[in-house]
Amino acid sequence: MSNAQENTGKVEITKRFGFEGSWETPAQIEKELRQDTIAEDSATAMNQSAEDGDHGVSSTGVFRFQELMAQNIERPKDIVEGLICERQNALLMGRFGVGKTMYGTQLSLHLAVGRELLGLKIPRPYRTMYLDFENDLGDMKERVSKQTSCLGLSEGEEGLLSENWSYVDAGNHENPLHNLKLDRDHAKLESLIVRLKEYAPEVLIIDNLGLVSTQGDLKDTEDALRFYDNLKFVRSKVESLLNGAIIVFHHLTKPGEQQGKEPISLLLSPYEYLSRARGTGRVLDFARTRLALAEEMVGGQKCHVVNGINRSAPVSPLILQFNPETLSFERHDNRKLRFNAVFGIRPKGMEIYQQLPEEFTFSDAEKVNDPKTGRPFNKGTLSDTLKIAVRNGFMTYSAKLYRKVFDLQSD
Repeated sequence: MSNAQENTGKVEITKRFGFEGSWETPAQIEKELRQDTIAEDSATAMNQSAEDGDHGVSSTGVFRFQELMAQNIERPKDIVEGLICERQNALLMGRFGVGKTMYGTQLSLHLAVGRELLGLKIPRPYRTMYLDFENDLGDMKERVSKQTSCLGLSEGEEGLLSENWSYVDAGNHENPLHNLKLDRDHAKLESLIVRLKEYAPEVLIIDNLGLVSTQGDLKDTEDALRFYDNLKFVRSKVESLLNGAIIVFHHLTKPGEQQGKEPISLLLSPYEYLSRARGTGRVLDFARTRLALAEEMVGGQKCHVVNGINRSAPVSPLILQFNPETLSFERHDNRKLRFNAVFGIRPKGMEIYQQLPEEFTFSDAEKVNDPKTGRPFNKGTLSDTLKIAVRNGFMTYSAKLYRKVFDLQSD
């Protein structure tokens, strides 16, 4: 039983423990009986509501347990497998010149036609807008042209690209969005909302954060709060973005601002690497997905790495190489290097991979024992290992059958 006590405008719940010999005043007993009656009436109303098909959606966003369980909602689904999910604000960070824009345009093209990106599944085509405040229009035309030509699009995919992909040259002084700042009040967002309603993107890519911030960076907590509140406000006004994603490019601190510090590896230490984002740390705290693109040495070779943290899905790092002819990123062609990089930070995953047969079903894999314990591997770790192996091209999966296409000893 509980008493509701009001203290400085807040309701606190305190528990009363009964013990033999305890007593209460008549006023206390009457109050508790009244509270019990209210609770019973509330439970009766909730049960009747459930019987009538009303799941008690709360306009205040506060749910009792039964109400939450009755909600017709699921965890955010993948937009890009293991990378970006629905209803997320995502940051894609990297140093100046590392290739964020080329990675971003490549991502936008794949989203528009619904084609997998670097081994990561994209479940369907998405209407995608690239909102660019930084790059020259001629440069962008050339980049997108070269990236598109290497895709070998079918006639149907060309139609999807024409329908789903849009680019906004907000760096042009005559563009209505040129002076857009996303850390100001809501009234300044009307021109953006009008454009978004017109094109109805499901994925919005903003290049970059520094150019939509009043001070060039979100330096204060209040600035970061306004920025994310504005993204939330924009979603509320643009129906196509309610279950979509907003991806914002952002810079890291310059090397000169980190004097005396050892280089941090995005592959090996993503948390530490991402912490070097410019501005207040709240920029990271309020983003559901934080990703970065970096160039670093992996297995004695210089590679591009994509890695990060997603609150709704585990991120497996991508080991890439850049093709200057197509201006596109590709999986690194050295599979052994990629395998050691991806599973080098997951030793249990490497053990599982090596114990699995050449061809098997998931049920077969569940029966494989850990040689150290003599018991089957943890099902969750096994499942993650298989997903990572398929994403990185070390296995294929078709008709519920897994097949190894990479052998660490022979390749």
